[in-house]
Amino acid sequence: MPFLILSTAGKFNNITGALNSRISSWTTPKIYYGPENSFCLRPGGSVSFDVLVDFWASWCGPCKAEMPNVRDAYKQYHDKGFEIIGLSFDSEKELWAKAIVEWQMPWIHLSDLKYWKSVAAEVYSVNSIPDNLLINPEGIVVARGLRGEALAKKLAEVFD
Repeated sequence: MPFLILSTAGKFNNITGALNSRISSWTTPKIYYGPENSFCLRPGGSVSFDVLVDFWASWCGPCKAEMPNVRDAYKQYHDKGFEIIGLSFDSEKELWAKAIVEWQMPWIHLSDLKYWKSVAAEVYSVNSIPDNLLINPEGIVVARGLRGEALAKKLAEVFD
């Protein structure tokens, strides 16, 4: 069962491991497209990169404050095999899409627009945002809740 995902980069096909097993177990929520380049992600396949699953929302002040750190990490490590999937807790499509553009987040985005009733909240036990999971190529969660310097330090350990 496909899941519609936005990718402003226009790439990214499959993910596996812990993330894939979680996604494939979801019942398909109504997913809305972001501002550009929507396509399907189908469970299966393999990856050879580390994934940061970033939980955020356009209405979240701390999320907006953290975004420069996440964006800098993406710019620094994307060419070395780092990918981000943004899972938004928004409830309004227009605000979600606007934040993706205004906050300059050129990675993959997903939202069911259900606010705190989002399937991501239950599946990943997200009780507050911002939050994130760093998943290695084997599908193992290697860190959670990395912000600011902690995110930079962990990614330096992985990639430098």
